Amino acid sequence: MVFCATVPQRLELLAAAGTLEELGGRTATGALARGHGLAAGATEELDYLAQELASLDSLLEGAAQRVVLAVDADAEAVEVVDERSGLVRLRPFDWEQVTAVFVDEAEARPAVERARSVLADDPVALAEPQRPGPVAELLAEHPLLWYLPTELEAVSAVLAR
Repeated sequence: MVFCATVPQRLELLAAAGTLEELGGRTATGALARGHGLAAGATEELDYLAQELASLDSLLEGAAQRVVLAVDADAEAVEVVDERSGLVRLRPFDWEQVTAVFVDEAEARPAVERARSVLADDPVALAEPQRPGPVAELLAEHPLLWYLPTELEAVSAVLAR
C-alpha cells in the first residue's frame, strides 16, 4: 500500500483522470519499522505510520486540510527513494487502485496550521520518531476521516466547510 499526499484541488482531477504524472508517497519499509521501533511484520502499524507521514507531507503542499490517498499499487510501479522514511515515487496509476481517501475535518485547521509552521522550518522532522509538539498534537488529536474512493461528494463537503 502506498499513501500519497495531495491537495483538495487535485483530488477531483486525479479521480477523473487517474494520475498524469508520478506522485510522491510513503510506504512501509523495513528501515522505517526499525527507525520507529516497530517489528517488520507489524503490517497494520507500519501502514498507519506511512499514512501519518503522507498526511504530514500534505501539510507541506499548503492546503488547509490534509488529504491522503491510499493506493494499492503494483510493486513494479513503486520506486523506493528513501528506505529510512518510507519515501517512494509512484508511477501513474488508475483511480480504481485507490482504496481510500483520508481527510481532516474542518475543526483540525488550527492544528494543521500550527504543525505546518513547525514543519516549514524543519521538514526533515516529519519522519523522525520524536515529533515536535504541534505535529504530535495534530496526529494525536485529529485522526483523519476515512472515505471510500466512491464517496468524493462527501469528501468535497468536508473540505468545503
